Amino acid sequence: MQADSAKFGQPFEQSLNQPAAAIPSIPNPAVTGGITTSVIQQAPPVQAAPVNPQNQVLVTPSSLIDLTSASFDHFEVNLDKAQFKETSLDHAHIGVQGMDFRQGTLQGLSVSVSGGRFEQFIFDQMNIDTDGQMHFDPALLLTEKVLQFDAPQRANISVIVSQTSLNQFLSSPKTLDKISVTASKRISTIASFFGANAANIGLHLTDVKVFLQKANKVSLQVTANVGMGGVGVPLSFQIDAKLGIKNGWVEITDAHLITNGQEISPQLSEALLKKVNSLASWGHRSDDIQFQFNEIKVVPGKQFAVKGTVIIKRLRLTRTREELAQDAIQNAQQGAVPPANPGSLQNPPGN
Repeated sequence: MQADSAKFGQPFEQSLNQPAAAIPSIPNPAVTGGITTSVIQQAPPVQAAPVNPQNQVLVTPSSLIDLTSASFDHFEVNLDKAQFKETSLDHAHIGVQGMDFRQGTLQGLSVSVSGGRFEQFIFDQMNIDTDGQMHFDPALLLTEKVLQFDAPQRANISVIVSQTSLNQFLSSPKTLDKISVTASKRISTIASFFGANAANIGLHLTDVKVFLQKANKVSLQVTANVGMGGVGVPLSFQIDAKLGIKNGWVEITDAHLITNGQEISPQLSEALLKKVNSLASWGHRSDDIQFQFNEIKVVPGKQFAVKGTVIIKRLRLTRTREELAQDAIQNAQQGAVPPANPGSLQNPPGN
């Protein structure tokens, strides 16, 4: 042993005069058939921390207001100078009484709008008031933004339209274009009036002024260009008529076209009045709301007022799917890129 020590030197641990370090034992030895094997136990996996490259504070989502179980004794919405796609309102007040989303019940609904300007209708003041308990679909209101009643609801309605607002509406270029009689309509009455071919005649209105008179009478001063063979001839005439109610809606009836003090072409005056009355024909064609006016009063030179009832099946707080689809088609034709989710504030571009 000493020779070996001289040859190979002293052991490392003895040379430092320190006790030899213990040899690590193999964990969990298992002997099988005289052969010793070791079973290596793996440590539990380490879970990686959530990746948050922007160092944002992660907040657990929470809902401050759960409308699915909400109820209100009284709820109000006020809008000032509201602008929509084809509508503008100076002021609107919506009052809801006794609304319960769990039961789907509503105790009262009132709507008051001033300065309403729609594509086919205009008014200075409108008031709608319901009475009695109503039942609605809470899920449809929350998901589709449609207040759908289980049964049609009857409400009282009153509307005031001033002479000034009526003239602003009728004299707008879009309205004048709608009530003009074009050659494509092939109105034979105009052709017979001027002794011309229907294919070469057209009546384009350039201005219309309305004057409210006593006994519910109304006078329309019309300025137009009559086109014959590509040549426009200016023409001014007056239509004397009466403002009344027909089938629950306001209409101008009993028309007489007068020029130079003489009545001419009853067919032409009827054709023009049909155009004017068709502007707001949605009043008795809408499946959502149906108006049934039964009283009209004209204040000469100032305004006319109508009263009656309205049957409400549903109130839409957004455009219909068909309208959104039509908007998408128009945007595509114009080269515009529609939003990924029209009508939604979720997933805005860039997020």
